[in-house]
Amino acid sequence: MAVIEHQAGSMGYKAHRISIDDPGRKFLRLDIEAQHGFVQLDDLQIERILLGTALHKNEQRIISGILDKLRRDQNIELQAESFRTLGTNYAAQLEVQRQYLEYANALHSGISLVLASSERNKMSNPMAYASFRSIVSDTKRVSSKIQQARLNSMIKPFGDLVTATLNVVSAGTYSAFAEPFKSFLATSFDRSSYQNAGLSRADRKFAEEHGLKIYQDAERFLTELERELQQVSQLDHELAAIQRAIDTYRRDLEKHLRDTLLHANIASSKENISRVLSKDDGVRQKLIAAAAGNISLKAGTYLNDGNNTELIRFVLKTSELLDAMQSYKDGFNQITSAMLTYYERFERSVAAEQNPFTEKADKEAWENHARKAREYLKQSKESFNKAYL
Repeated sequence: MAVIEHQAGSMGYKAHRISIDDPGRKFLRLDIEAQHGFVQLDDLQIERILLGTALHKNEQRIISGILDKLRRDQNIELQAESFRTLGTNYAAQLEVQRQYLEYANALHSGISLVLASSERNKMSNPMAYASFRSIVSDTKRVSSKIQQARLNSMIKPFGDLVTATLNVVSAGTYSAFAEPFKSFLATSFDRSSYQNAGLSRADRKFAEEHGLKIYQDAERFLTELERELQQVSQLDHELAAIQRAIDTYRRDLEKHLRDTLLHANIASSKENISRVLSKDDGVRQKLIAAAAGNISLKAGTYLNDGNNTELIRFVLKTSELLDAMQSYKDGFNQITSAMLTYYERFERSVAAEQNPFTEKADKEAWENHARKAREYLKQSKESFNKAYL
C-alpha cells in the first residue's frame, strides 16, 4: 500500500510506500482518494482478516475511548449524570421489548385465525363441488352394500355428505385418496362387478351406458382439484413457516428480556416477567425505575472504587444488550414483510382467473368460496396494516 503522486502533464507516477507488516491488525478499511483524474487498480489481492482480530480491534477501540473519556473528565457530577442516562436508556428497552412481545403474540393469534379460515380450504375439498357429489352418488347406485361402505370410508376424511360438513384437506389426505378412488370407480363400473352386485335392470343399464363417462368426469375433476390443492398447500406451508419464525422470535425475545433483567440485578422470575408485560402502566414503570437505578448504581460503584476494568466490562455489556434490541426490531420487520408477501399470494390465488374448474356448477361453487375468502382477506389485511405498519 502506498501514497501515489502524479504531476499534471507528467507521464510518471511517484509512490510513497507504506510499510505494514500485518495489515489485518491495523486496517479494517482503506480509503482511496483521487484528487486529479481517476484511480486504476490492477492485480488486487484481498484477504479476509480473522473475525477474532476484528472483534478484538473493535473492543480495544471502545475500551480506549472509554478510558480516555474517564481520564479527561474528572467531573463527578457529570459522570454520575452520564451513568443515570445510561441506566434510563437501558431500562427503557424493557418497554420496547414488551411492545414487540405483544406484537409477536398478537401476530401469532392472527395467524392462527388465518389458519382457521375455512373458506380457502373448502375450495380444495372435493365434497364442496357438485361434480364430486354426483360421481359419489352414481357410484353408490351401482355398488353393493359392502362397496358402498368402502366408498363411505374413503370419502370420510373430507367430511360428511349428510350434514354437509367439510373437513380441512391436506395434500397427504388427497394423495392417499385420489388413485385408490379412481381404481374403485373403474372396478365399480366394470361389467363383472355391477352384474353381480344384485342391481335392478335399470341400474345395470345405467352402469353400462354411463360408466365410462363418469370415470372420465372423475379423472378430469380430480385433476382440476389437484391444481387447487397445490395452491392451498403452498399457502399453508408458507404460513406455517411464518408461524415457526414467530415462535422462534418470541422465544428468543423472551430470553433477551430475561437477560436484560438479570444484568440489571432483577431476578428473571415469572413474577417479574409478568410485571414487565403488565397492562398496568404503574406496575411496569416501577420495575423500569428499579432497573434504571440498579444500572446507574452499579456503574457508579465501580467508578467510585476505581475499578476501571470492571466498569468498562459492565458498560460494554450494557451497551451490547442495548444494541441487541435492534436485531429484534429488524427480525420483526422481516416477519411482517413475509406476512405481506403471504397476503399477496393469497390474494392472487383467489382471483377469478384462477378458477380451475370446467363444469359451471363447480366454477360457481369455487367463486362463492373465493368471494368470501377475498372479503376475509381484505379485513385481515386492513387489520394487519393498521396494527403493524
